[in-house]
Amino acid sequence: MTNPMMHQVVITEAGGPEKLAIEQTTVPEPKADEVLVQVHAFGLNRPDILQRQGLYPMPKGVTPVPGLEVAGEVVAVGADYFRVFDNVFNFLDAAFNEALLFPGLGVVGALA
Repeated sequence: MTNPMMHQVVITEAGGPEKLAIEQTTVPEPKADEVLVQVHAFGLNRPDILQRQGLYPMPKGVTPVPGLEVAGEVVAVGADYFRVFDNVFNFLDAAFNEALLFPGLGVVGALA
């Protein structure tokens, strides 16, 4: 059985919007202290644009996937802090994904 795939936006090199690409990657599985969130929305902010332009370097060791804020729905849990179908939001790296792992205690909040 193959792992499910998802899409993510990456910065291929500094430049204009044409330097963004959509890549496929494996959907991550949550560990004991994480939740998997299906992304419904992410923010596009000035730092994302500056990073794409090469004017605001990403910290070392950070993925080339931009984005700092994200909201979505919990689809799998490894942590007991949230349940599947909970709507959550967070501020973290690599928001331009179809799905993301959130640290269970690091989820900023649940949306009603």
